[in-house]
Amino acid sequence: MKFTLQENQPYPVTISGSWLWLRYASAPIVMETVTGERVTIPQGSVIKNNELLGRVLLHSSESQTIDVEFGKGDFQPPSDGQRVVIELMPPMEIAPNQQVKTKVQPKSSAIDAQELTMPASLEENLTRQKITIRTPSDNAEQILINGSYPLLAGELIEIESTAAIELTGAETDRVFILECHS
Repeated sequence: MKFTLQENQPYPVTISGSWLWLRYASAPIVMETVTGERVTIPQGSVIKNNELLGRVLLHSSESQTIDVEFGKGDFQPPSDGQRVVIELMPPMEIAPNQQVKTKVQPKSSAIDAQELTMPASLEENLTRQKITIRTPSDNAEQILINGSYPLLAGELIEIESTAAIELTGAETDRVFILECHS
């Protein structure tokens, strides 16, 4: 929650929690409880209490906008620049029809080019980043990718997959394959 405090003017707030985190402040603030206890809170500090803080007065020596969070239970504020090491992650599965976008892909370190006659099989290759399949314009029939996706004479398709690929068509027809590997 954001509050704008005026210089030397108490600001009444009801804190319905046992901790208060001063997320942002340009200068330290003072929190005064109903018992008259006063606590100076610098930016980033957490005040914890065994009971609900309840109605408090917030004071500031200068006019400023502050951002506070509060709640019940245990709270540890995040630390900017803190290093996080992930040692083990559970297996991850992507649901059907979902996409994953990557901002950076590793550069290819090898490219394989070949010409194949039908039928042809390309084995699963875990180092493959992309495969380009092009059919010559003089092919007599369409080429089917995995038995269902048609590729007409003179067409080209790029597939980003490591999976095995089956190509079928007339025995006289050909395809040109370009595979990029990491």
